[in-house]
Amino acid sequence: MKRETRILIVVALLGAQTASGQSVDSLLSRAQQQYWAKDFRAAAATYERAIALDSSNGEVRVRYGRFLVETGDMGRARTVLTPMLGVPSAHGRGEAILGMASYWEGDLGTADRLLRTALNADPTQSEVRNELLGIAALTAPWFRSQVSAAHDDQPLNRLEALLEAGWYPTPGTALAVRGSSSGLGSSGSPRAIVSTAEVGVTTYEPDAAADFDAAVGAMDHAASGLTGRATDWIGHAGVGVRVPAHLTVRARGERTPYLFTTASLDTHIITNAATALVSLNDPHGWLGETAVRREWYPDANHVSSVYAWLLAPVVHRSTGDVQIGYSISAQNADSSRFVPDNGTGSTGHYAPYYTPANLVSQSIIASTWTRLSGTMSLHVNGAYGFAAHDDAPSLLPIGAPRGTPFRLQTVQRGFSPWNARMNLEFKPSRDVTWSLVGEGTHTAFYTMSQVSLQVTYKFAQRAVEHASLP
Repeated sequence: MKRETRILIVVALLGAQTASGQSVDSLLSRAQQQYWAKDFRAAAATYERAIALDSSNGEVRVRYGRFLVETGDMGRARTVLTPMLGVPSAHGRGEAILGMASYWEGDLGTADRLLRTALNADPTQSEVRNELLGIAALTAPWFRSQVSAAHDDQPLNRLEALLEAGWYPTPGTALAVRGSSSGLGSSGSPRAIVSTAEVGVTTYEPDAAADFDAAVGAMDHAASGLTGRATDWIGHAGVGVRVPAHLTVRARGERTPYLFTTASLDTHIITNAATALVSLNDPHGWLGETAVRREWYPDANHVSSVYAWLLAPVVHRSTGDVQIGYSISAQNADSSRFVPDNGTGSTGHYAPYYTPANLVSQSIIASTWTRLSGTMSLHVNGAYGFAAHDDAPSLLPIGAPRGTPFRLQTVQRGFSPWNARMNLEFKPSRDVTWSLVGEGTHTAFYTMSQVSLQVTYKFAQRAVEHASLP
């Protein structure tokens, strides 16, 4: 007889035995069997009946709280476990479970505080000690370097180097400084050199269930077509508030340079953008996002965008994930920046930047993650647009076909956008992570390919060895 069948028989027998006179112990045993059988809804209902029978029973609250954390219901776990906080007889078990919940949610500041309280109450909790050492490793100072090369059919080549260093003044707050330099051109030596320098901060405020991130810096744009050098400030700021059902509501503003057309290399263009979005990150493997975005260009033109996507789990295991879903997006600009070549030619280009016109796209999307070994993992994701169209610019001659100017009009065009991305990650030690990323994209505007190599060194081993634990 299979193990699953035996478990279901035991669950049924326990249900019959406890139908009339249920005890707390029998309910706890039944809930554990239901959990093993992966009947999480029934297990939760059984735990609720156990609490209703004896709400002051610390063992019930501990076991139900751990179940809720392991199944991703952090809000209910806090409600169940909060009455135990600071109770001497609980020996810090409530603090330990809530600390682990905060750890898995990324609230490292709260996790560190609760886990230390739990370890002070009961120094024999080895799992708590390991979690605290894990926080010490995650919040160790780091140094990161990256080189990337890209090519598209504008044609535009890009070679970029980036350096970043950061540290955590507290477990919940990170500070970082970063700098980059990019060479851009069509062929041969770079036609433009763009350098940036930024300082940024990210932090989480548990009382507001909100995370904040911000960065500010400067850029230098030197190009053969520019008179002198162009300098400007850049930056971004965002806030996200976590709400029930594993949702986060986020708002973000940014100020960045535009460098995606050959004409933009010789024209200093800074865009300002605002985005409002709602994202889903369910512990059972569901991921999604919907957003609206508005971009402002220095010539009083605007681009509006809206999109939504959802990934459903097909395989969701500790050794790998497979997710498949759907996305839809729409973009439109106030006016076109498409101009005829030489002023009156039969062909044209976007100058100084690309503007979408009534672009609508629907895509099938997919994502996979696989643990190849103890030190290596592979993440692949992509999308294919099965229904996409936009209003494409078209130049028609005015009058006689030779030697006359052309008139710009638009025609609806269908196309098949796609993108694919592969990230091979190698972690030979606790301190070092190598990431090799390859990416390809085809849109209504261009086809682009890029490869990058990133090396991150984190002083994790040193932080673990020097961790000050109770």
